[in-house]
Amino acid sequence: MGSTLRVGYIGLGRMGGPMAHNLVRTGFPTFVHDANPQVAVEGAVWSATPAEVARQADIIFTCLPGPQEVEAVMHGGVGLLEHARPGKIFVECTTTEPAQIRSNARCFADRGSGYIDACVSGGPSNSESGTLVLMLGGDPGDIARARPALEAVGSRLHHFGPVGSGTIAKLVHNLVHNAILQIAIEAIAMGMKAGLTSAALVELLQEGAVGQGALTRWQLPPMTDGRELGPQFFPVRMSAKDVGLAMDVARELGAAMPIASLVEQNFSEALSRGLGDRDNRAIAELLAARSGLPNGLIVSGASDKSR
Repeated sequence: MGSTLRVGYIGLGRMGGPMAHNLVRTGFPTFVHDANPQVAVEGAVWSATPAEVARQADIIFTCLPGPQEVEAVMHGGVGLLEHARPGKIFVECTTTEPAQIRSNARCFADRGSGYIDACVSGGPSNSESGTLVLMLGGDPGDIARARPALEAVGSRLHHFGPVGSGTIAKLVHNLVHNAILQIAIEAIAMGMKAGLTSAALVELLQEGAVGQGALTRWQLPPMTDGRELGPQFFPVRMSAKDVGLAMDVARELGAAMPIASLVEQNFSEALSRGLGDRDNRAIAELLAARSGLPNGLIVSGASDKSR
């Protein structure tokens, strides 16, 4: 079934190419452009410049490597601003600087065009299947109008607030991902020095509490809403004990553990503050206070019913 909305897509890399393909497959007349003229999307119309895409399409996606490419596609005689008009909506999927997102939004607003940041998560496989997670920032009306096209590339859409919010959400997500990856590598290396195999340890991480989603399912949610933990209660002193024992082993083995050392220091501070019999939400309060958030991860004014 076809659509009356014409969609443009600029940036046909590992993520953008499959996303553009899904727009075509969903029935949108689709106009595409890429810095590499050799790439193509079956069923889409090739455009010589970004401006040509913007001239022909109602909703224009960009998915580019970074800030420099975004700047290049925006400006100049062949840039997107050349054909920004009232009624058009520009959707920025590039992970770039929030300040650049907000600046671009103002430029498009001056021409009557809508602008959404729509960062994605899920990797190439979800890009191909159209099941990406989209982190959106922008005007609710613009998002509503662009929703049919957004739903063609993503199955889970999360609107975080005004323009720039989606980009900040993506940066939070990727920071958490990369930090967890590094501590996992650090800890597995310690286990290997003790004679364990990396394959066995990865399997353990897959099957244990980590792989079952302990962090995102059981631990982080009550840190944001203050719910009763019930059987999930685990005191800080016990977590500190486990980390301390692991660090004792690391020191005996001569394993380098810079990230884990910081975790150990945070638990030591929590114990010194008398937080040992609290649950790990006390760690959230300790760490968040360093950023000026005295209630931890709970929105100011919300009550913690567990106390």
